[in-house]
Amino acid sequence: CCIHLAGSECLPCQPNECNTPNQQSKLYVPFLRAEPGRDREVSHRIVNAADVIDGRYRLERLLGTGGMSEVWLAEDERLGRQVAVKIIRDSGEDLGGTIEREARLVARLQHPNIVSVFDAGQQDGNHYLVAEYIEGSSLREVLQARGRLTEAEAVRYGIQVARALQYAHSQGIV
Repeated sequence: CCIHLAGSECLPCQPNECNTPNQQSKLYVPFLRAEPGRDREVSHRIVNAADVIDGRYRLERLLGTGGMSEVWLAEDERLGRQVAVKIIRDSGEDLGGTIEREARLVARLQHPNIVSVFDAGQQDGNHYLVAEYIEGSSLREVLQARGRLTEAEAVRYGIQVARALQYAHSQGIV
């Protein structure tokens, strides 16, 4: 899992302690997180900027890549909001049932430290997932830029991760 820091340095232990909207940390579900910095290494894209997925999600810029996928910032043209779209490369395997089952399970989760999943589908042989987009830095990026976390920061992040995992477990996911 990867903790995503939304916005600035607001690191409350309790979700209600943050007075600034969208400043709470979110826990990225593993299948939704791309590896930062790898987006420039891939020469063959699954999709391109300005492509429209399912007649609704206009891709804006590549956020990152993984072995089988790309994660893009996109505009949901129907609802007028930014989303993260993960495009899974067609591997020849039938992943549709697995991906849609995972998307349905994760979409049930409503927790301040878990990124929401909005949609899933298939286009041109590639499956996609659409999730909440949160602008900010990954924990990896923060550690690379600043070095070690303070003990207090590590504890606050650990508490948020534990709460998210506890909630997911209570819902039968973990």
